[in-house]
Amino acid sequence: MPGDVVEPTRENATGAPGNPSFDGVYRTVAMDDKRYTKWGWEISPDGFVSGLQLLKEYYGDIRIYITENGLGDEDPIIDGEVCDIPRINFINDLLGGCKKAIELGVNVKGYYAWSAIDLLSWLNGFKKQYGFIYVDHDNGLARKKKASYYWYQKVIETRGSNLKS
Repeated sequence: MPGDVVEPTRENATGAPGNPSFDGVYRTVAMDDKRYTKWGWEISPDGFVSGLQLLKEYYGDIRIYITENGLGDEDPIIDGEVCDIPRINFINDLLGGCKKAIELGVNVKGYYAWSAIDLLSWLNGFKKQYGFIYVDHDNGLARKKKASYYWYQKVIETRGSNLKS
């Protein structure tokens, strides 16, 4: 029912204090049974699906477009290749969530990854990379396609049939 608040279960809380919010109103709490990025952001495809279902419940059968969704990470360069496997895994899981939501009747019409190219973050500067294309700040801003570029190209070509479950 809209307006009802579901309290999260706390039996898996680590008890470790999390980071305060920017406004100091709350602190994050890490859970033993959850996955997180290096920066403490929870990776929750199931939560993503639940959120999409709530949008349908609250607003009806509206068209939903997922925009600016992706993973900021430090992408290692190994043997000259940018290996951003955590980004592939993150987007794979969220696209799987989109497919599941569609199967459950949510009108998801599009998914737009963040971002095509590495960019400046208002919060982290150039500490993290965000895109499918690496920008080399030590080499005249040269561009190099990452592993995720080629993977996402296949996702588009196959309409998601190459996604891992």
